[in-house]
Amino acid sequence: MNCWNCKTELIWGSDFDLDHENEYYSMMTALHCPNCECDVEVYYPKENETMTEYRPFIDRKHLMQHISALLDEIDFLREQLQPHDTGHIHTAIGVLESRVDKLWESMKT
Repeated sequence: MNCWNCKTELIWGSDFDLDHENEYYSMMTALHCPNCECDVEVYYPKENETMTEYRPFIDRKHLMQHISALLDEIDFLREQLQPHDTGHIHTAIGVLESRVDKLWESMKT
């Protein structure tokens, strides 16, 4: 994974097990950019029975509404960007864009 700021490859720092501490995420990975000193946290979601059980029943209309809402949020976050001190917003945009891509892919199957 590359740094959003300078495009340098990030260095792995550590993994944290969140299974017993967090309802939604099983692990957090800490990454660091050796060039610009940015830190990045990547959260891995849990796959629970409820998510797996209901995912196949989401129809195309609801999926499109969900994608539309995510795209609106991405647009809003882009408006909040500043020349500095908004790395967390860049990270959030990247996560949401990745989610939108996965949802588009799921519609193809």
